[in-house]
Amino acid sequence: MRQRALVLQGTQLLAEAARSMRLSSCDAVVVKCSEQELGILTERDMVRFVAHHPGNTPISELASRPLLTVHQNEPLITARDRLLEQRVRHLAVLDEGNNVVGLIGFRDMLAGAEQHYMQDLRDALEERDRALARSHENLQLAERVIESSLEGIIVTDPSNRIEFVNPAFTHMTGYAAEEVIGKTPEILSSGRHDATYYRQMWEALKNHGYWRGEIWNRRKSGELYLELLTITAITGEKAR
Repeated sequence: MRQRALVLQGTQLLAEAARSMRLSSCDAVVVKCSEQELGILTERDMVRFVAHHPGNTPISELASRPLLTVHQNEPLITARDRLLEQRVRHLAVLDEGNNVVGLIGFRDMLAGAEQHYMQDLRDALEERDRALARSHENLQLAERVIESSLEGIIVTDPSNRIEFVNPAFTHMTGYAAEEVIGKTPEILSSGRHDATYYRQMWEALKNHGYWRGEIWNRRKSGELYLELLTITAITGEKAR
């Protein structure tokens, strides 16, 4: 990032140069001292010179020189190294025809770095929003699939507490969602299976993340029914 350059002839008078800087809102001006040499006057310099020099003083006599240069197609690191090595605050930026097209200093580099950072941050936030939108769409799709499934579905938390049941579960068992949420699936226990049966079920689920088999359960009405049950353990990223 560079600031635009106001280029003045060295023969221009101090009072005229001060007026030009004020009108163009520039804090530094490039002074063309000769065909081969450039100089620079900063806003700080101008305040000092106006106080101590006559207004008809040619600015070529006051400009700091030489003003070092860098070409606009050179890497920014080149400009930084040149500023550090020469211990100067500004470089003139030249185009392909060696015309001055701007000024660059450390403040401009910091502003440019901040601008790039802000753009990267905006891009990251936009990508996050897109990812959240995709996630929300996928979640809505999953919910519609679960809601319309003809098989009874229970979702539990890591403590085996029921968090969600679908309409097919209610139709099959007679339990409404509000009657089972917060409870464990033991509410369906038929009493026909012993502790060994359930222990083997949970061991398989723990070791393989999956269990499938026939099990007797009890509806809200007390009626027993046999069902083919599938249990799948789903873990988040942090649990892996």
